[in-house]
Amino acid sequence: MNDDVCDGARRPRPAFNGRELAIGIGFTLVNASAHLLWNPIVEYWQFVVTTLMFVGFLTFWLSKEWRRIESFITKFYCVAVIFDVFAEGLLQPFHHCTFDNLLCTGKLFVVFFVFWVVLRPVERWVAGGKPVF
Repeated sequence: MNDDVCDGARRPRPAFNGRELAIGIGFTLVNASAHLLWNPIVEYWQFVVTTLMFVGFLTFWLSKEWRRIESFITKFYCVAVIFDVFAEGLLQPFHHCTFDNLLCTGKLFVVFFVFWVVLRPVERWVAGGKPVF
């Protein structure tokens, strides 16, 4: 059954999907948690194991949410976070700067949020021919 149909009439969808924002925030928190966990680690095998653990968790979460995510921007951000965690985790011993990595994670989220707020209505308009707001 289609969620948009209620008594034969289509329900208007909100311009912004709070679930997608929650997913973006969740991916950011997991990314930041990974950087904080990597801070005290000194053995390379520990970086590899924790990286695979975080990447596996994020990949599983994204696979469960993929069909519910409507916005290309949110999907792109989630995939970018997975690649970021993978690369940062494997390269962490060679540039061990937790504070800088947390700032980078924050900047990545801010860029996602700005694009999500600005381009989400435009994306809906292009996809469905609906009014932007």
